Amino acid sequence: MDSKLYECISKYDVVSFDIFDTLLKRNVLRPEDVFDLVEDRYNHLHENKIHNFKRQRLDAYNKARKNRTVFDIDYIYSFLNNVEIDCNEVKNIELSTELDISIGNRDIIDVLKSLKSMGKMILIISDMYLTSEIIVEMLVKAGITSDLYDGLYISCTCGCEKNKGALYRKVKEEKLLNKKKWIHVGDNWKSDVISAVLSGVAFYHIPTNINNLEYINPFKEKIRGVAQSISLALANNLVGASTSDFERLGIETMGPFMLGFMIWLRKQIESHGIKKVFFLARDGKIMMDYFSALFPEEQ
Repeated sequence: MDSKLYECISKYDVVSFDIFDTLLKRNVLRPEDVFDLVEDRYNHLHENKIHNFKRQRLDAYNKARKNRTVFDIDYIYSFLNNVEIDCNEVKNIELSTELDISIGNRDIIDVLKSLKSMGKMILIISDMYLTSEIIVEMLVKAGITSDLYDGLYISCTCGCEKNKGALYRKVKEEKLLNKKKWIHVGDNWKSDVISAVLSGVAFYHIPTNINNLEYINPFKEKIRGVAQSISLALANNLVGASTSDFERLGIETMGPFMLGFMIWLRKQIESHGIKKVFFLARDGKIMMDYFSALFPEEQ
């Protein structure tokens, strides 16, 4: 648990949390890397491949943003005029990918749970084009069930956003809040800090990119593809304040090494038509366990 955060915000009666890069993280270093995964997943299912989907998807978002300040993912996809693909299917792949790569920020979630056990009012507020339904699934996956918060406010569902202060005002009016007893926690300087202050709400800022690793700084690495983005982000997101030295060793070093080796080994087996692979004891036992976990269909 983040003890500094807890000490600072526990004196307030009402605590609201941002979602992405606060309560939840993505297992990619850059949010736009999600679109590379979407392209890979779609192309794996279809002979008619899509290319440069990341650029198309970013362009669609920018067009949507120029027309509206608040919108959902359906509106974004209305600007994807690619007749060669089923945009509805691609959108569903994006939603499932977002869910798959989401992971709870354990240190912040522990604070949320402690505050809730003290009887604090807990609110979750986000400027986001993903609808409440998919957000709820992500929260549940991270262990944040509906009994742990007293209200969920998503901009595209509410029709207003934090960025302009309107969502803070909506929450205040609906919950009849005393702003002097309310603090908001988030990572975005504009929507979570400046807009909160202008709305009369106290804030606690959390840096968007926090390096939790000891041996490498993922945010200073030159990323050479989505696989590296996932590997580094996953390691960084799994390490927390309660991570033991042995867990850290596995997450930061042994895990990524064995993952890369096993993927290479699987490719060699397929390309050379190898029928049997022997992992020699004793050192080979852990390799066999890794391989069986990654590729359970291979016996």
